[in-house]
Parts: sequence; C-alpha cells; structure tokens
Amino acid sequence: MLSDRPGTRYLLLFSALAAAAACSDRTQLTNPLTPRDGNRATAAPTSGGKVKVKTLQLSSNTLSIDGPTVNGNVTIGNSASPIDGVSIHGLIVQGSASREASAQTDVNCAGTLATLPGGSCDMTFVASASNSGNGSGTLVPGSAVFELDVVQTVGGVETVLASKTITITLVAPVTISGLVLASTELAIDGPSIAWTATLSNPGTIQKGVFMQGEIIQGATVKGAGGATITCGAALGTLPPGTCTFGFTVTASNSAAGPGTLIPGPATFKLQLLESDGTTTTVLDTRTVDVTLVLDQPRITSIDVNPRNFAIDGPTTLVTVVFDNPTGTAVSGLRLAETISQPSVPAQHAAGGASVSCGAGDGIIPAGGCTMSLPAEAWNSAPGTGTFIAQIATLQVDLIQNTGGGDQTLDSESTTVGLEPPPTPIISGITLGSSNVTLDGPATGYTITIKNQNINTFSKMNLTLSILQGGHGFGVGGGQVACGGASGDIPTGTCTITGTFSATSAAGLVAGAATLQVQLFQFSTSITIFDTETVPITIVPNALSITSLQLESTTITIGSYVNYTVTVYNPTNANLSTVLVQGEMIQGSTDRAAGGTNVVCNGGPSGVLPPGFCTFQFIAVASNSDAGTGTLVPGAATFQLTLLVFDGTTDTTYDVKNVAVTLVNP
Repeated sequence: MLSDRPGTRYLLLFSALAAAAACSDRTQLTNPLTPRDGNRATAAPTSGGKVKVKTLQLSSNTLSIDGPTVNGNVTIGNSASPIDGVSIHGLIVQGSASREASAQTDVNCAGTLATLPGGSCDMTFVASASNSGNGSGTLVPGSAVFELDVVQTVGGVETVLASKTITITLVAPVTISGLVLASTELAIDGPSIAWTATLSNPGTIQKGVFMQGEIIQGATVKGAGGATITCGAALGTLPPGTCTFGFTVTASNSAAGPGTLIPGPATFKLQLLESDGTTTTVLDTRTVDVTLVLDQPRITSIDVNPRNFAIDGPTTLVTVVFDNPTGTAVSGLRLAETISQPSVPAQHAAGGASVSCGAGDGIIPAGGCTMSLPAEAWNSAPGTGTFIAQIATLQVDLIQNTGGGDQTLDSESTTVGLEPPPTPIISGITLGSSNVTLDGPATGYTITIKNQNINTFSKMNLTLSILQGGHGFGVGGGQVACGGASGDIPTGTCTITGTFSATSAAGLVAGAATLQVQLFQFSTSITIFDTETVPITIVPNALSITSLQLESTTITIGSYVNYTVTVYNPTNANLSTVLVQGEMIQGSTDRAAGGTNVVCNGGPSGVLPPGFCTFQFIAVASNSDAGTGTLVPGAATFQLTLLVFDGTTDTTYDVKNVAVTLVNP
C-alpha cells in the first residue's frame, strides 16, 4: 500500500521500479510553435562548418496523447570549431497539427552550457505528445513525425542548424474508464470503503503505474489511500487492453493534507499516475461525489403513519431507519420522541423506546436497520403548554448511554398534523332481529361505544328512537353503563345491551322504519357526540309474512329462482302444519309456482315456533304446473300465500307479492 498522497507532500517508494530511466518534468515554451518552414530553414553555422544530427532515438516510438514522457538520445556532429548559443528542440508534426514535444534545451557537451564543441556531442532529452503543449492543431491517434531541431540563437534570432525526424505512432491516452464505490457514504475517521476502477490502455505497456485517492471538500484536501496497480503482469505494470483494479478509500482527518473534513458533500478524486523514479505523470483523473458522515450511528429517515395525530387520542406508528457506518455493532441506544408547537407554545414527550432491530436490545448492527415504535400527542405527557389543532413538529432523537451519561448522536424531524381530541362514538349496533313486532315482544340490541381519547367522559347518555313517516318516537335510553360510574365512558370499548319495543299507541304502524341511536353528554347543556341508524321493519302482531326476497326478479319460463322468506308467529306456542304456496300470475293466467311446509332452524316440517322463522324455497314459472292459461314473456307477479292446515281446511293468513319478468329459455 502507498502513502496517502503523491508529490512533495507524500513519499512514494517504488523500489521494484528502481531501474526505470531518469527523466524530468516537461515544460512549455512561452510562444506557440509551428512546423518548420522557410522562416526557420536549416542554415550553416556562422563558423562555416557543418552541423549534423547523426543519430536520433526514442525509448518508445509509441507515445500516448497527453500521456507520460519517453526518453530520447541524440548524437550531434560538428565539423567545425565550437558554436555558441546552441540548443535542441523537439516537436510532433501530424498533418497541419504541430505541437511542442521536447522543451528547448541548451546543449551541454563540453562543460560549457549552450556551446556545441567540434566533433560529436551526445545528449539525452525527454519527449511527450500533448495537445496542451505549445503549437497548433489537435494531435489524434495515428501516425505522426517526431522532429528534433538543433537551433542556434544569435541576438534573439533562431536559426536551425540541423534537423532529423523519425516516424512515431500516437495512441489514445491511458484512462480510468470506470470507477465504482461500494458506498458513496464515508464515515469520517471511520472504516474504509472499497472501490473498483477499470483501466484502459490502448497503447503500449506502461510501467511504474499506481493510483492515488484524495477526499476534497472545499479547501480541505486529504489523502485517501493509494496503491501500485496489479494487472496480471509485474507490480506497477499496465499492459495494453483493459484491467480492473480495486482498493479502498478512507476519509480521515489524520491523513496528510490541509483543512478538516466535516459531515456533508465531498468529492473522492482518484488519479492514475506513472513514475519513472524521478518524475510522476498524471495519466488520468476520475471523481465521484460522496457524502461524509460522522463515524457513529445516525437516523437516515423517519416515516409517520398516519401523519395526523389526534390530541389526547390514539398512538401513531413511527418507522425509523438507521445507518451505522462504523463497521461494528453499537449498543446502549434508545429513541426519544417529542412533539412541539413553538407558535403556541407547547411541547410534550411523544414516546420512546430502546432500539430494537433484531440484533439485541439497544443495538444497531453494522450497516444499519429499521424499527417502528408508537408516538402520541398527549397534553398529559411531560412537557409544557397545551396542544391545539394545527401543524406541529415530531422530533426523534437517537441517544446513547455508555455509562457516563446520555449523549444525543442524531436527531431527525418531520412535520405532522394535530387534530382535535377524539370523542366517544357509536362503533356498532346489533339487533336481535331487523323485524320489530308492532305491539309485540321487545327486540334486543347491543350497542358498542369506542372512546379513543385517553380521558374518561362523564355524564354520557344514549337515546333510542324509531323514525317513521317523518316523525321520531322515543323507545328507550338512559345513562351509559360501562362497568364504572354511571354515565362514565373510559378509554377503550364499551358494550351496552337492552331492549326496545314498537307500539301502535306511539303512532307507529307496520312497514319500513329506522332505529336511531344518539350518544350525548348532558351537563349544563346537551352535546351530541354521535348518531347512528339501523333500518328495521315493523311487522304486525299477527301470523304473517314479514319479508320476501327473490334471488332474481327475472325468471326463465320452465325454470325457477330461489327465494328467502321470513314468517312471524306472534303466539307463545308452536303452530302446526304451516305452509307457504306460490303462484305465478300473469293477467288471467294463474299457474302453481311451488309450495312447501315451513322449516324453522332444522325443526319438524310444518311447525312454526313463536317468533320469526326464515327459510328458503323456489319460485317456479312453468306452464306444465297446475293452473290455467299460458305464461308468456313479459311482466308477471309471484304471489306467496301463508296458510295453516287444520286437517280439513287451509286458512290463509297473509299474502305477499313480488313483481317479476318472465323470459324465454
């Protein structure tokens, strides 16, 4: 592993690459260059002798555009006496593009800088292909020419004494073509996060290659770890093609670099570098936006369902999502909830619980987890002020106790709504029967009352009325009895039972009606809390058919439909040989439509016990059954007659009719 950063601030040791040739950082000329033309023609030296570039060689004839330098060797011959003011200068020519490839450098052959002695002079230099170098045009991958000029400068005027060219190949630069972090959230001074980089080398083998990361946040720059690449070849060697390499990034304030990292947005910068032991060249750079967090558990989100709280009412479920970037489980954790209304002002505790995510009481495992807990808006909870029905703020605090006291690690808030305190309601009405006998026996009822308020309501009453024909008739009621003091409704559910009757003396008649139940508080005035109604049918206090319901009012001729019938026995004794007989009537046509003895709750056939009896049979539409005339498609009437047979004679007690439609098969 390498140190945090390269360059003067960081020491990088490449002992495995010590044999690499020496080179120096390249520089740029002040003025742009152009390809050699008539204005820079080769000229004879002022001494009258002849200068010649005898040999020219590059360590590689393949250069990466905007990539690392290559070393060069040149031998210059001078057949005359020493020449002053001599330098060498390299450029790359490709079509109309010409870019400086080697900075103008004074010859240094005989101990006197810029003097070319007679005879031969051997020199080394470095060259590179860069579109940021002096010159014009754009270098692209492909064939090009490297030209080295021997230049004499006299009085500010340059004269090319000799030149030599060699053919080179330019290739696209080595790049980081992909960079993926295992997580873009980094804990400051916390565990490392793995990254994977894809390296692309379209050219020749590159040696001395390594990668270095930095975390950048404004003016703060911290080393974030680096390593020499391993791509299937020798350490630090990047072969042609594509290579995947991985390491880790760490956000640490103890790493080299200025400033201090704080929670918030930052940038992970990864550089692909090449070093020859003397000079380090940046081959490519990639960045990824990251988020820095404290090296401790935190709340990443809270969700409230439902989002509206009833003041002094039932609890609401709060779901909390935790993130633990520390790499290990953290214990001693709990949550505290608070609801506040600064404009009132009012603030009360809203609940809390030990963290419970399946990893143990009070423990958030490495990575994080999710838990749910209740919350409430109660004025009786610890706090100050009185909540009112308007928006409020729910705050959830993550607190750790390590034995030395509580420390709040994180807090998250969300806006919630507060609604008026709930009042008791009638949540259900159940009747012994929806058929209520006029001037007959009482009908039983069960009324369920729900109080979701945390407070008990006193002086509460129920009143029962039958509504019929636009009038209301009181049939019962009084103070509620929920097991405590009379008239008190405590928190929770209360069930009240009783009976009511329908009397003709009150003005009620047989037919449809509605039972109305009101829940109200009677103090200095009457406050109605809830009203609920149930449909009923008032039936005569006589042997009768109280209801008849066909499964369908469309009947195919030659077929049948099911029906449900309820009959009523007002006496206190069983009636025997009770039956129903159906007829299908259409104008003057009257055909038998099916009949049966009553069958009540699995009892004997034809026996009708006191009260109501409901059973099923069929309504037939058939021209083959007894009767007269012919049934045809169209409107008809299904008539059901209730009879009692005394052994000799059938006596009719009631008749019910239902309009039907007959259709062809």
